[in-house]
Amino acid sequence: MQSEDRHTLSDAIADLRRSSGLDPASASARNWSVVLGPMTLTLPNFHWRRRAIFVHDLHHILTGYPCTMRGEFQLAVWEFAAGRFPHVAATLFCLPLVAMGFLWSPRPIDRAAAVGRYMDWSPATIFYGGPWPRFETIIARYRKVAPVFAKLQNSACCCCKHCS
Repeated sequence: MQSEDRHTLSDAIADLRRSSGLDPASASARNWSVVLGPMTLTLPNFHWRRRAIFVHDLHHILTGYPCTMRGEFQLAVWEFAAGRFPHVAATLFCLPLVAMGFLWSPRPIDRAAAVGRYMDWSPATIFYGGPWPRFETIIARYRKVAPVFAKLQNSACCCCKHCS
């Protein structure tokens, strides 16, 4: 059994997938499934998705957004605002999630957008584009924004004074 100080990012992501009822092997499988109410859709697990899913799941951990419909909408908006995965198919796949999120749950989605904009992580420098930064760099950036992140997450609205 691993001690707490040896818990890796891969361990954390495996824990997230397990606790969310997701198959840990689905990230690298040829296909993946999504449950939409009573329907289950099986979709191809394209190369760009296999490259992006580890970081996407890491974003779930950093933001605390759950692996639910609302959580996926929030994370899609957060990722667009913070620096989306630089692949046209990923953009076309996630853009409807952003739109549906604003229709389904406008306030939490607006907060996710504000937090993502505040994070200001360029995809060319932090996660998706160039070489991966050191883990310490990721944690340092997260700690820098964590107090603001918590404030924005708990506020009634980020875009106006009427909801505060």
